[in-house]
Amino acid sequence: MTKNSKYTNEVSKEQFQEIENVNNKVKEFY
Repeated sequence: MTKNSKYTNEVSKEQFQEIENVNNKVKEFY
């Protein structure tokens, strides 16, 4: 269970980073 939770956290971090990148691109675009 802990392993699963850790994996989920890692995935969330990656997704969060992608969202941050997209937000930055959108800011630059506007």
